[in-house]
Amino acid sequence: MVAVAVVSVGGCGTLDSGSNAEGAAGTAAGGSAGSEDSAPICAPGQLRPCVGPGACNGTQICASTGRTWGDCQCGSAGSGGAAGHGGGTAGAATGGVGATGDGGTVAGHAGVAETGGSAGSAGVGVGGSGATGATGATGALGGSSGGAGGSGGAAGNPAGSGGAAGNPDCGPDEFRCGSGECIPLSQRCDGLAIHCADGSDEEDCGTGGTGGGLACDDPDAPATAPAPGDVEVLYQVGETAAATQTIRANFRVSKTALGHLPLHLVTFRYWYTPDDVTNQTFECQYAEVGLENITHTFGPDYIEIGFQAAAGDLNPPGDTGEIQVSIHDASYANSYDQSNDYSFDASMTSYDVNQRISVYYCGQLIGGTEPG
Repeated sequence: MVAVAVVSVGGCGTLDSGSNAEGAAGTAAGGSAGSEDSAPICAPGQLRPCVGPGACNGTQICASTGRTWGDCQCGSAGSGGAAGHGGGTAGAATGGVGATGDGGTVAGHAGVAETGGSAGSAGVGVGGSGATGATGATGALGGSSGGAGGSGGAAGNPAGSGGAAGNPDCGPDEFRCGSGECIPLSQRCDGLAIHCADGSDEEDCGTGGTGGGLACDDPDAPATAPAPGDVEVLYQVGETAAATQTIRANFRVSKTALGHLPLHLVTFRYWYTPDDVTNQTFECQYAEVGLENITHTFGPDYIEIGFQAAAGDLNPPGDTGEIQVSIHDASYANSYDQSNDYSFDASMTSYDVNQRISVYYCGQLIGGTEPG
């Protein structure tokens, strides 16, 4: 049987502290004007508390004609403070500042507690016409990680709500993602999958993975190297005749386990005897990853096929797609006897794993069996 190695190729947050925000000013008043001969009902520029349907805690201003009141001016809600940094030093972030409206009194969000610190005090709403709005409620005491900031007061309301209590720390055998969740520490930099919503478990992992006992100094090596048997080469015979001028074979490289693997770190060897052919020629008739991305090296009794970096990565359950190759005498003057070729199998007319095709990761045997 021919060993087919499956190669998988893979291409591998801390929240900001509380922020200040100002609400947008209320829109200008625009009531309908009365008739020209009607008597003034107010002094131009005069303010009064909002009245009528949908009134808020804002004010209305008398139009320049003195015959109508403008629209009710209500401030917008202040923005909330962002969550505190997990694992940061003690301290409290201040809340956002409420909007300044012509009549609204809007509180900012409550601040957020940093690790071990008390929650920040709520932002102070700013009332219309220079009046100071009511102070928002103080945020609840944060846990070991920062608590989420409370929401700001609604438009025209005097106070924002307090901050929520923080989430507990991750356990000693867990890694805290930048996006907040806790994952097993063993999944940090495992090179197999992204476990954090923001991908932070695979960030700053360094290079030169050694998983599975295999070392690779290539800067593109995954943090965890593939284990023996993870990479396979699927084989399909191209020329079934024992005596032939041209050896033909088709291959597909895939990876059975999770995790990306750059193809340029993988090679595989098809073992055969050159017989009387001394001036051999290798040709690649087709490669889904691109003919220009296929490399080859002749050994004394094998052809080793590899990939350029531009061939990319594979992630299971995908593979490289078909690779069609042939080997022949440069002048076609001599023939091969495939009956004594170690990797040749005339019965494998459909793709299957051939354990007699050996696969290598950074030059180390990872799949298949070499000749004894």
